Amino acid sequence: MTGAPAAAGTALAALFSAATSYLPTGVLRALAGGVPVDPDRETPQSWRDFVRERTGELAPLYMTDGRDVVFSPFEEGYDPGNPVDRAIHATRTAVFPSHGIDPSL
Repeated sequence: MTGAPAAAGTALAALFSAATSYLPTGVLRALAGGVPVDPDRETPQSWRDFVRERTGELAPLYMTDGRDVVFSPFEEGYDPGNPVDRAIHATRTAVFPSHGIDPSL
């Protein structure tokens, strides 16, 4: 990988690695294994501090922040007003082409 896409992909990977290092191992195992995480579970203070330092925004106090959990595949539509969709789009745009994958797929 070379150029801006490579740098963006590396930066995103580093951010993800740093962010996940603040989560308890049990939460990481559950998320990776597809096991539901208690929506009323409080997010770790260290993770909230990391989010605040990194983004200047407050992180949710609880796993769902009192919201209903709804999953909609990215492939069903990109919402530029949704910060998660923007992050997914930025990652796909930065990383996919260097692996021969069309980011619009």
